[in-house]
Amino acid sequence: MKYMLIQEEFSLCLCCIYFRSIDIPCAIVKGIYKSSSHIVGEDDVEKLLSTWNAVHVDGSWQLVHPYLICTPLKTTSPPADWKVIESSREEPPSRKATVLNSFFFAPNPSNFVKLCLPDDSHWQLLDEKVSYSRFIKFPFLRPAFYDSGLELKSCDKSVVISEGGMYTIKIQCLRDTLNDLKLMYELASLDKDFQIDKDWGKLVLCGRNEDMWNVQVKFPIDGTFKISLFAMLFDWFFWVGESCVISSLAKDTTAKICVVPVKVF
Repeated sequence: MKYMLIQEEFSLCLCCIYFRSIDIPCAIVKGIYKSSSHIVGEDDVEKLLSTWNAVHVDGSWQLVHPYLICTPLKTTSPPADWKVIESSREEPPSRKATVLNSFFFAPNPSNFVKLCLPDDSHWQLLDEKVSYSRFIKFPFLRPAFYDSGLELKSCDKSVVISEGGMYTIKIQCLRDTLNDLKLMYELASLDKDFQIDKDWGKLVLCGRNEDMWNVQVKFPIDGTFKISLFAMLFDWFFWVGESCVISSLAKDTTAKICVVPVKVF
């Protein structure tokens, strides 16, 4: 972590020196960042320190995170203490070049603040400021989610309570790429001794209706679960994000789930 912070500070200082040398205002912003090692549902992220730049160009401030731009995208969710119980995730294809985090170059401030919260709220560059308590409750979506044009249309929290043992995620994709995007999932339990009952059938159904992906999960027993989503867009494989789901009212395991068609034309 210390080595990473040294690299991060070096890259942003270099960026700051360069812009100021050509008379472009540039500031160093300190804050916290929900990195790929963040455990979804974790309340305390104050130790995840980070720094980035704010650059004034064309009459407005733009945010830039030099270090994260040059950091390859993660394609796996941190395992922590979770036990994978069902998955449709495929292995990512080998790439000739590293995919960089282009999201961190002049991103939409309303998306950037869901990953990076500055100590000084002025640098959120938003009219409506985001508090720390709101920041930690934001859905844990990775940078590639925003870069790919996806949009979350369901619950906007990282930790949710299932209703009757059911939970549904709705994600809208761009119409230009809807036939080229494939969504995959990984369902995990916090109970390392969790055992699947074959009578439960499939716990997750994932399909698309026009431009809307629906991920429907049923929880046959009480417990704490994690649903992680991944996507393939052409030959680009990326980690979408994940949610922590607490099932406190188990649904009857004999209940049926309406099958969502993979494609509807």
